[in-house]
Amino acid sequence: MFGRASAVRRLNKPDRFDLHMSQTMYATAALEPFTLALWLFSGDIDGVSGELRLAVCLIWGAHTVLCLALLRRRLAALREGTVPSAREAVPMLVVTAAAVFLGLAFHVWGALPDEATARMLANAALMFAAGPLAVGWTARRAAGAYVLTALGAGLCAGLAGASLDLLLTTGLITLFSGFLIGGSFTFSAWTMKVVREIDRAREVESRLAVAEERLRFARDLHDVVMRNLSVIALKTELSIELSHRGRPDAVTQMVEVQRIARESQDEVRAVVNGYRTIDLRTELTGARSVLQAAGIACRIDGELSLNGERQTVLAWSVREGTTNVIRHSEATECSISLSGADGEVLLTMENDGVPVGRNEEPHGNGLAGIRDRLSSLGGRMEARVLSGGRFRLSVRLPADERQPTEVG
Repeated sequence: MFGRASAVRRLNKPDRFDLHMSQTMYATAALEPFTLALWLFSGDIDGVSGELRLAVCLIWGAHTVLCLALLRRRLAALREGTVPSAREAVPMLVVTAAAVFLGLAFHVWGALPDEATARMLANAALMFAAGPLAVGWTARRAAGAYVLTALGAGLCAGLAGASLDLLLTTGLITLFSGFLIGGSFTFSAWTMKVVREIDRAREVESRLAVAEERLRFARDLHDVVMRNLSVIALKTELSIELSHRGRPDAVTQMVEVQRIARESQDEVRAVVNGYRTIDLRTELTGARSVLQAAGIACRIDGELSLNGERQTVLAWSVREGTTNVIRHSEATECSISLSGADGEVLLTMENDGVPVGRNEEPHGNGLAGIRDRLSSLGGRMEARVLSGGRFRLSVRLPADERQPTEVG
């Protein structure tokens, strides 16, 4: 049991929501046998024979099994994004119509002396059939199948001798309760679909952002390199031609080629450095925006003015810490503090919502990359779980001696 609970906690939010909603549907559909149990153990069935009780249990038990099986197939189709076949619902609808008919016919034939019991049995069959029908189908299609089944069963009961009053009363109660449960299942299925679509949209958005950044980098690199490579190719061809003719200008052209090649190296290095460098202030603003969008309150204390590689490493630390908060916790609040004292710069990120049972220090690739960057600058990082389900990421760097640290 504890292993299953731990597995549920490791699910992402869309999967956890899907699991909660599907279990709620299964629990609702499984209430049908409990409804029959209340009738079987009540004191109002003294006049009902044992054979009839057994028949009721078998018929409505089979109906419950078929409803649960149909619900399982409908939920699987919903997760796959496919439309379920109408043929899947035929066995359950046939048993439903038979259960409604027998419930009313038993009363007409005198096997059930209580009219309320007959209505209850018919109501239970149609009401619990409405839920699985509503999952995966449109509301109009599910309601149509539900109403046709009720009309067919009522017609057969009328031919068996059921009174018009019994049919109308049973029909109105059954349709109302059935549409109530069917509507709740329809809304639940629609909510599950919307949550899945939102999750897929976020994933597509993140992939598009990465693709856009790659295109931007490729475009910048193309603009820098291709022009110089074209000039190098032309001048190389010219120097070859001049050398074949024994002209001394070939050396001049090769010197020019060397100059352009070195300029290209510097330009490519500038593009790559610009791609790798991120601004600390911009990253803090982005972290606050991302965390608040995820429903996590964010507080930032202090401000540091750094230069060069130090501010880049701190900016990468903020980005990686923000990613860990969103992906690996159920945080509701996160604090980021910046300070400088005793020749040292300190960045601290602390959040709540650490999953139960996580006591080890994380060893993700992102944090390992931050450690490598820090070690080259003489810095260090500490990431650990605190008491009360909190997590703290601490990054320490020696202050840049060429530029004093300003703390605000």
